[in-house]
Amino acid sequence: MDKLIAEEGLRRLAPEGGQLYAVMRHVSRSGLTRHVSIIGFSKEGMPYQLSGYISEYLGMTMTMPDGYPALKVSGCGFDAADHILRWLGGKLYGNDEALSYHWL
Repeated sequence: MDKLIAEEGLRRLAPEGGQLYAVMRHVSRSGLTRHVSIIGFSKEGMPYQLSGYISEYLGMTMTMPDGYPALKVSGCGFDAADHILRWLGGKLYGNDEALSYHWL
C-alpha cells in the first residue's frame, strides 16, 4: 500500500467529524510503549480496522501484539489514541480536532 491509497481510504472511512474507537492491545511492562488499534463501524454496525491505513499515512510502526493490527506509541503522560487521532486529523484535514474517539 502506498501513502496515496492510505489517504484515500482514510478520507472515505474516517470522514471529518467522524467517530472512531480505540482499543488498547498491549502496554509494555515499563508503561512507556503502548499498542493501540483504531477502528470504525459501518452504518450497518460492522467494524473495520484503520490501523494499517494510519500506519502507512503517518509513518507509524504497526504491530500485531495479540493477532490484531495496532499502532506502536512510545512515551508516557499522554493519551495514546488522542495523540494518534489529533496527528491524523491535523495532517488529513488541517484540523487536529477533526476526528473524535472513544476507548473500547
